[in-house]
Amino acid sequence: HRGKKTPTESQRRRVVAAVRSRQPQRAVAREWGVSLSTVQFWVNRAKGQRLDRVVWSDRPAGVRRPANRTSGKLEDRVLALRRELRDTSALGEFGAKAIQRTWTERRTGRSAAPPSLRTIGRILARRGALDGRRRQRRPPPPKGWFLPDVAARRAELDSFDIVEDLKNPAPQSMRQPAYASQLCALALATGVRAHRNRNWTTARSRRPSSL
Repeated sequence: HRGKKTPTESQRRRVVAAVRSRQPQRAVAREWGVSLSTVQFWVNRAKGQRLDRVVWSDRPAGVRRPANRTSGKLEDRVLALRRELRDTSALGEFGAKAIQRTWTERRTGRSAAPPSLRTIGRILARRGALDGRRRQRRPPPPKGWFLPDVAARRAELDSFDIVEDLKNPAPQSMRQPAYASQLCALALATGVRAHRNRNWTTARSRRPSSL
């Protein structure tokens, strides 16, 4: 039997029976080719029970129910609020945010606080209350789709942001009205339109370069 790392159910029973017959646990482990911790584990599993009543099969790891799982009453209330909002909401909102908001508005005294949004979402998924529809992401439209010439690549789009009321570190000569007029003349010559206190966009024609 040496070399067997995981004993079968019948072997586990024989291992415990050998220990109960006053054989040393280390000797039993060597005889059956298992570790000492394996022998101790099954001895503790069968402690205080008859061998024919011990469950010798493997059990799933961890507890069957998490200690912090939401109670059944709270889950039922979440589902009831979802059904109510789905039938009566004027805006058609019956998701996790709407359920939490309605729960908070109706809360009185020492009643239970509403679960978090993630907990409500897990409750809906666990209880099969989701409609199964997922958000469909579509590709964005081409740049400049609202301007036919830009969408057809016959023109380019130039965007500018104008910010006012900032400290001007420029020399005094550049702050004179004459300099401002030169900027306006330059803007008119290049076909750029300036607007105060707003964002603006212009489209300029694309000219073929002459080589």
